[in-house]
Amino acid sequence: MLILSNTLKTFNRKVNKIKSLAKKKYYLQETLKKINEEIELYLWSLNNKKNEYREMKAKYPTARDPETLNRIKFIMRTVLPEQKLFKARVLTLIAEVEPAKNENN
Repeated sequence: MLILSNTLKTFNRKVNKIKSLAKKKYYLQETLKKINEEIELYLWSLNNKKNEYREMKAKYPTARDPETLNRIKFIMRTVLPEQKLFKARVLTLIAEVEPAKNENN
């Protein structure tokens, strides 16, 4: 979680430096697109690892593959929750920018 907190701090500093609301909104939307792509990639990887493990277990019922299991657990317990937390932060910032933009008009 240390990596995520440093990433969020850096991200917040970068967003706060942008003065123009239009530029800030654009930056946040681009960041949201990237984070969605990353989440999709991790989900794809997770599904592949699960299928790989199921196929291996179907062929060799008594076999063990701790490396694949650890990878699956790591993605499910660490990576995806951090990505979703970051996505929630970006969505929150977008929601904050939207009303501010409407108030200025």
